[in-house]
Amino acid sequence: MSLDDLLRYEEDEPTPHRAATPPPRYRWLIRPVVISLIGAVAGGLLLRVLGAGVPYTLIFAILLAAQLLYRWLRSVDPQPIPRGLRLPVFASGEDGPRPTDGLQLAVTRWDTRLSWVRLQNDPHQFARTIQPRLIQLIDERLRLRHGIVRSVDPLRARAVLGDPLWTFMTTPVRVHVTPADLTALIRQMEGI
Repeated sequence: MSLDDLLRYEEDEPTPHRAATPPPRYRWLIRPVVISLIGAVAGGLLLRVLGAGVPYTLIFAILLAAQLLYRWLRSVDPQPIPRGLRLPVFASGEDGPRPTDGLQLAVTRWDTRLSWVRLQNDPHQFARTIQPRLIQLIDERLRLRHGIVRSVDPLRARAVLGDPLWTFMTTPVRVHVTPADLTALIRQMEGI
């Protein structure tokens, strides 16, 4: 046999395949229906002996629904719980417990820091919770984008930041910060 014989393609009529007969669609329903019928007759007779007249169809419907629900719940294949959810959230460290997942650490940190929204009547809440975190973000942007550490070179940091951001970073906020002020501050932070 040559290579041409192996690679040659001829359109032949497809050979007819014998169609496999599909299994009956509702075959799985036979067993629950039979069990429900037997249970309805037995339960109905027992209830009649006890003096309660409950219709057989009601007993049948309840038993059938319970069996179908049980069968459906058994057919659901739950995925195993991811390892990160099975392990404890905090791993012990030298300086106390700490989250093991970086994303969880960030979400938890911001969730607790942003809890000040619930305490908007407290004018000093922003200065206690949000301002230090924003200062950390600004310091990190200075370090990553300009190679400046504010504590080492404050003059260069002030030149890059500008007076509004420098004032925000060096003095605690004493007044209530409006959403417009916060938006302007964030725009200035993004411009670093």
